[in-house]
Amino acid sequence: METYIQHCLEGDVFSAYHHLKGLHAKTDEQHELIKKYKETFFTPNPTFSIDSNDPWVRGVVSAYYNYFILVLTKQLSNKEAEQRLYQSLLIYVSGIPKDLNEVEEELEATFNSKGFYFLGGYTLPFRGPYIWQKQEKVDYQVELPFSTQNLTIYLMDDFLMLSWLHFATFGVKSTGGWAKHDGLYCVRSRYGDTLETNDFQVTFLKHEAQHVYDLEKYPNIQPWEIEYRAKLVELIYGDSEDLLVKFMNEAKNNPDFPHLFASYKIKQELGRLDGSSIRDFALELYKEHTFQLDVNKGTE
Repeated sequence: METYIQHCLEGDVFSAYHHLKGLHAKTDEQHELIKKYKETFFTPNPTFSIDSNDPWVRGVVSAYYNYFILVLTKQLSNKEAEQRLYQSLLIYVSGIPKDLNEVEEELEATFNSKGFYFLGGYTLPFRGPYIWQKQEKVDYQVELPFSTQNLTIYLMDDFLMLSWLHFATFGVKSTGGWAKHDGLYCVRSRYGDTLETNDFQVTFLKHEAQHVYDLEKYPNIQPWEIEYRAKLVELIYGDSEDLLVKFMNEAKNNPDFPHLFASYKIKQELGRLDGSSIRDFALELYKEHTFQLDVNKGTE
């Protein structure tokens, strides 16, 4: 399934679909995925499963789903698909907002009035909101290489939408959460019955805590640099060998995909490993990049 997931991470469901179709010994899950791809992405006027009886909610979610299909099958450029999305959403807002950012501000207010939380904007390289109904606030203290972050975690549940990657993989792959200035947002169902796992404590908590630290200290940091530093923190604290294999498999030399490009940057540095442990190697890269950021910050 790794190759199929990689195609989806790259925003290319056409290649994901044909990879699955080309497998010789298919599992029941793979047969079901092939059927879903054909019915959703390669059939005119697909029928969407949306867990709401509210016509306004169903209309907005359908507009985003149609946008996902356009960009994930590369029928339109990102810019053209966003313009189509803007036009599709105008009937669900008042007036004529100047752009999609203003549209989503009004959508957020309406979703809030209907009992939903809404986060618009980008999960690069595409737009795609997160919409959920339940949220619990918890405080954590998170250790990072040279600091400790006191953070608020918002545990989110009952999602109506989990952006474009969840749509592209029919829920096989999706984000575990994200960082904002008021705290970390965690997709609770992503981590099973307990939050004591490495997946939560390192891959989510430390990864996202590093984002918060970097966004506060380095406001002009590039998206790929944010992911690069968070991935280094994962290697410092987590199951380094397994994580490194994962990062190498997903590496892609394309800055439009910050997560994949960050892995590519780590892959470029592997020649310097020279027998040291992966943790020590990652810490050295982290120190070097921190120095570069501090120097650049001083020259702004």
